[in-house]
Order: sequence, then C-alpha cells, then structure tokens
Amino acid sequence: PELVVAQDAKGNVVARVKAKEPQGWREIYDLVLELRRERDAPVDWAGSESLGTNQETGEVNEYHSLVALMLSSQTKDQVVAEAMRNLQQRPGGLSPQSVVGMTDEELDGCIAKVGFHNTKTKHIKQAAQILIDKHGGEVPRTGKELIALPGIGPKMAYIILKVAFNIVDGIGVDTHMHRIFNVLGWVSSKQPEQTRVQLESWLPREEWDVVNVLFVGFGQMTQQPVHRAQLMRRCIDSSKPVAALKLAHRLGADPNSGDPETGDTPLMYAARRGSHEAVLALVKQLKVRTGVVNREGLTAYDVAVKAKRMDLAEIIGAPKA
Repeated sequence: PELVVAQDAKGNVVARVKAKEPQGWREIYDLVLELRRERDAPVDWAGSESLGTNQETGEVNEYHSLVALMLSSQTKDQVVAEAMRNLQQRPGGLSPQSVVGMTDEELDGCIAKVGFHNTKTKHIKQAAQILIDKHGGEVPRTGKELIALPGIGPKMAYIILKVAFNIVDGIGVDTHMHRIFNVLGWVSSKQPEQTRVQLESWLPREEWDVVNVLFVGFGQMTQQPVHRAQLMRRCIDSSKPVAALKLAHRLGADPNSGDPETGDTPLMYAARRGSHEAVLALVKQLKVRTGVVNREGLTAYDVAVKAKRMDLAEIIGAPKA
C-alpha cells in the first residue's frame, strides 16, 4: 500500500497507510479557495500566523510567531493582536531575554485579556528560559523540539514551522477545522489531533501548507456577523452560487442573517444583483424568511421590484399584509 510520511503527536516521524480521498472533496476545496480569495478574515490580518511578520518587509520574527501562537488558544485573533502589541511596545521589545527579565505580574498584565492568561504567562516564561538554555535563544526548527516546549502541541508546532521557517511537516488543526472537516465527512474524529492524523492520511501534501489558514478563515466567516454577511455576498457572486450558499449554510452560516450595517439579507443582495440562481436557492431550498425588513424598510420583494426584476419578485412573493 502507498504510505504517507508524517509525524506523531510528539513529533516523531511515522509512516501511515494512505487513506482513500473523500468523494467530492476537491470541488468543495476549490470552492472555498474561491470564496477565500481575498484573504480578509480575522486570521489573515490579526491571526497568530501574521503577527510575527513585519508587514512592510515581509520578514518573520520566529519568536514573535511562537508567542502569538502560544497566546492564541481559546482567544479571538483580535485579542491576541492587542496582547502582542502590548508585548512588542515594551522597552526592549519582545525576545526570550526580555520575557525572562519580566516579572510574572508584568507579563500577565500585557496579556490579561487572552484566555487562560495565568497559565500562558507561566508557559511563555518557561519556554523563553528553555530557548535561552538549550537553543541559544532561537526557536527550534523541528516539531519534536517545539512540542517539547511548555504549552506547545502539534497544532502550534506545525504552524510555527510553516510560518517561521517555511517547513511543512504537518497540518495545524484548530477547533474550526476540526468542526468543519467532521461536518463535511472528510474525517470522523472526536479531537483535533485525531482530525490532523486522518486529514494527513489523504490530503495531497501540496495542500498542507495552506489548508489551516484557508479553513480557519472560512470558519470565522461563517460565525462572525460582519464577516458572515460578506461571505454570503461572495457565495452569491461566486462561480457556483447554489453550491456555495449550501456549503456556507451547512457549515453554520445562517442564510437569514442580515448585514449589521444595512440590514440587507442574502436574499435582498441576490435580488439586487439579479441572481436568479441564488434567489431560487435561498427561497426554495434554504427556505429563508422573505418578510425581513432592512434599514430602509424594504423587504426582499421590494428590493426585487425596485431593481425591476419582477421574475425574482414573483419567486420571493409579496409580503403578507
């Protein structure tokens, strides 16, 4: 049988039998690539993967990437970004040496808004000392050495290797990916680490370096109101609007959700854009509510009439008196 070379939960190299690819996975994967083309989900601009990179020069500070990832568990990307700014703006900046020189109270004060900040304070201090004592103050370049650091599991280790050194030894799987891949039937697992092992057993290796940010961002967009509205608009404007809307709905995006600023629902947007396919899918297949009113006091029917699309207005139906 064909084998896949990967790493176990401790970073040891293992060979696993290649599993059969799930039916239809490539179509879904390519559709997500299209919907995520802009790369403007929170993970893209405030995620731990981007926080160690100088946005002007593109240069990566390996230690900043490490700390950002240590802060990231159970914490929104925007909160991690704020904590990183607090650390980077301290006198002396952010380095293993500066962290060791801080008191626990000083470090905790900088990261107080992140989840489990007390535990993370302890782990960041311990890891900084280990880097100085065993690695010359540098971030190690193997999964095994990274996983040996306090607070670092396989997910963080493989992301750090990719971001800091462009080494792709494994897939970093977070809770968004774990949920999405189980819903899609690409894996059948109870823990993110099980998801990683199963995913690596069939996903082509050339996708390993992008799948994390791609699907983390997609998961964020299905769940956060501002980004959800944006995602639904992109579904409607995509090359496969019906498949895209069904996928977003399947993964948790409410097709009735309105834009926080305008109150426009996806149905209103589809009517305004004149997308017959999308209107039909939203009304007939996803059974969206048609009587919702936006900030202008208009229903989707009104929007269709205003756009002179009576064919769409007929599908939507006039609001009941």
